[in-house]
Amino acid sequence: SAGRRRRHTLEPAPAALAKAPLAAPAWLDPYLEALDAHGFGDPALGDLAKEIIRLRLNADILDSEALARHLAARGFGAVLGEIDKAASIANAPFLEPDIPPAAAKSQWMHAFEQVARAAALNDAIEVAKKNLVGRADMEAIERMKTERDALRRAIGSGTVWADSGSYG
Repeated sequence: SAGRRRRHTLEPAPAALAKAPLAAPAWLDPYLEALDAHGFGDPALGDLAKEIIRLRLNADILDSEALARHLAARGFGAVLGEIDKAASIANAPFLEPDIPPAAAKSQWMHAFEQVARAAALNDAIEVAKKNLVGRADMEAIERMKTERDALRRAIGSGTVWADSGSYG
């Protein structure tokens, strides 16, 4: 099944981004389009993201128990276990058990937006490379790469959790 295809270790930050809305699926509602376009920032979680979106669009109410049961039934049990393992070392503040729900949601939203921004920049860079005309285009690509790479560093190092400033 879709959940068993991949064979690589998940990155901690995308795993944390995937884990939080499994407990609070409504957090994803404003981000379904970004989730569809970019997943959780790790291609290995793409099938999971698509399945969550499909279920969310077909369910009147999606609670964490129903989501967990559905994903397990669809063959994502092993992936969910890997998400738990990788997320446990992400140091994501929104996964801390004692954090107030509103603060957790706000921090998760910020981090998800940064991961989606990095993925969107990557896509824009690829498109720009194909349409490269002159020096100004090259400079625009360099600016996008600088911002994308700064975001990737913040995501990879975990500083994306703490820093709500701009990258690049």
